[in-house]
Amino acid sequence: HLRSEVCAPGTHLAASANANANTSASANVSANAKLEPAAAAAVKPKPAPWAPTPATTTLQGDPAQHASSQSDSRNLSGAPLAPGVVGLQNLGNTCFMNSMLQCLLAAPCLVNYFLSGAAAAEVNERNPLGSQGRLARAFAALVSQAWGGDYHVVCPSELKYVIGTLNAQFAGYSQQDSQEFMAFCLDGLHEDLNRIQAKTTTEGVESRGQEDSVVAAERWRRHLLRNHSVIVDQFHGLLKSHLKCDLCGYESTTFDPYLSLTLPLPQQATRKIAVLVIRQPMSTVPFQVELRLRTDE
Repeated sequence: HLRSEVCAPGTHLAASANANANTSASANVSANAKLEPAAAAAVKPKPAPWAPTPATTTLQGDPAQHASSQSDSRNLSGAPLAPGVVGLQNLGNTCFMNSMLQCLLAAPCLVNYFLSGAAAAEVNERNPLGSQGRLARAFAALVSQAWGGDYHVVCPSELKYVIGTLNAQFAGYSQQDSQEFMAFCLDGLHEDLNRIQAKTTTEGVESRGQEDSVVAAERWRRHLLRNHSVIVDQFHGLLKSHLKCDLCGYESTTFDPYLSLTLPLPQQATRKIAVLVIRQPMSTVPFQVELRLRTDE
């Protein structure tokens, strides 16, 4: 028998200002902090002191392929309706990216972290699994533009370019899976902001008759020995798996870290179809009826 239990924080979902996206997956974005509406409206957020400007974000490569120099020119100036409520320009068929970026830009724990400048001291440029801070800086620039109050439409071309150089799957302008984009973006931000400079080798933890709380705490402690960033603090969780042998009765409980869970959407067994009935003679007033049909019919 297999039984899985999920320990997950709250879920933050943001409405996309550029929401004509055909997203093919769903994502859970968790946050433990909240923005104070009154304070957000009264105080204009200041860009993070380390967020790059067009003059300092030039990356290595072909300038013709680097869109970051055009980011500010594509932004549409004007105060947004509310702090952080901005549209994102569609770069080809990148609505999958924009819909997920809107979710991340509406996660208070992430926005406050970058706007406060707390990320400046935590960029890990020596992490071989990261991008030497390029992804973190590009995302910081996007947060600064989206929450700076100077634009009501922002062009995420710089972030798109950096991610494309790190993963060829997102280098073009065709439709991609939004959940895969979110996972790659958050994992890249985690590695760029990982506070662990030298990772140690760790092993999994089995219950061996111990309480779940004890096993989970030890597994989380070992996870933090290799992974410790704002992404881990706010977006990682533990998935509990319980196995029991029907023959010998042996039971095993393990906890494994996860960033996101892909869950199937329930499908209804029936569907509604509206039919307009027009009787003879034509002078009869038509009326509408609703039919319920099985989805497999």
